[in-house]
Amino acid sequence: MHIDTIELVSSLLYALNYQDQE
Repeated sequence: MHIDTIELVSSLLYALNYQDQE
């Protein structure tokens, strides 16, 4: 299992939340 995957998904969710805030 690569923890990088979780980090990648977390980053994606963060980006989506950031756009939703605008």
